[in-house]
Amino acid sequence: MNWRVLCVDDDREVASTVAEFFTAWEDENPYGTFVVEVEPDFTKAIERLKDERFDLVTLDLHGSNDPEPIKIDGEKGDQEGKRVLDALRVARFVPVIFYTGFAEKISSLKTGVVKVVTKGSDGLQNLREAAREIFATGLPSLMRHIENEKRDFIWDTVDRHWDKVGVAGSSEDLAYLLARRLANRFNRDTVKAFLNHKAEAARPIEMYIYPPLSDTVKTGSILEKDADGTFWVVATPACDFAQAKADKVLLVAASPLADDARYVEWRKGKWTGDGKPPNNSARDSYEKLKRLFKNSAGDRYWFLPGTFFLPDLIIDLQKLKQIDPVSLNDAVVVCCLDSPYREEFLLRLSRYYGRLGTPDLEVSEIFGRLAG
Repeated sequence: MNWRVLCVDDDREVASTVAEFFTAWEDENPYGTFVVEVEPDFTKAIERLKDERFDLVTLDLHGSNDPEPIKIDGEKGDQEGKRVLDALRVARFVPVIFYTGFAEKISSLKTGVVKVVTKGSDGLQNLREAAREIFATGLPSLMRHIENEKRDFIWDTVDRHWDKVGVAGSSEDLAYLLARRLANRFNRDTVKAFLNHKAEAARPIEMYIYPPLSDTVKTGSILEKDADGTFWVVATPACDFAQAKADKVLLVAASPLADDARYVEWRKGKWTGDGKPPNNSARDSYEKLKRLFKNSAGDRYWFLPGTFFLPDLIIDLQKLKQIDPVSLNDAVVVCCLDSPYREEFLLRLSRYYGRLGTPDLEVSEIFGRLAG
């Protein structure tokens, strides 16, 4: 697979050196071939990034006409490289690696898709390592895959069968068809196969939609913690929201795992299941916590694994409250449970309160009759 890289630096020699370093990347390179182009003009770089498709950008911070970064904050946009990044964020997504002698001035810009590397003796090697970290996220490959899916659909389906569209329905149906195809094409199983992850195991991030698609509170919304540190999960059915039938909204408490007695007990030994447990207490506390994590500790509790936007939580189906819908107008929705976890949450709630207790059967009489 070929990856297009744009090296932006008003020092053409530096940009060419970076380009050659990427082009010659063969050792421990599982990503494919890098096709690199050099652009010494920052303004032209912005136009090229708008008009052309690149998979990665290396970007100098300081242009020859910029104020000295040593004297100013390099993040304020008065540097050529920062202006390119700002324009790119509006135009399209392309991962960026700043390659600059003033890295300390933009250190807070670092993310998983914006890297900052200092020019110097190890600069080129660190530049390659930054690129490796970006490609390890799987995002460049996934973005390319999405583009290919859209291209194939338009040419292989829309273009080929255009004469039939007017007969079967409106041409606007194609937009719905494309949206549904992409949604199904990039479902859980497809993404796992694409990233070579285990299909039978779910990662915590798969349980949620983050950020939420809207600020509207809906079934499965997880609301920001209250003054007591408790998060709340919306359990009112979706149809009640859609038909404005919700006179009250049902919320279920989700408390931090750190407050749970099973977790507190496990912390005393911290045995993770590897090797021999230090004692029976450590083994027992591990098993109890493991059952909780696997949601096999009874219907009352349901574990929500933590992510970067949500702590580890335990839903307690005995802790409920109802509130007026208007009081949710200012509620902050952290994220939403995704399908099928949203449906599982509602099913657990229904099953927990729909239990039917019956007396235990007197089995001794049966054994006596059978033995007689």
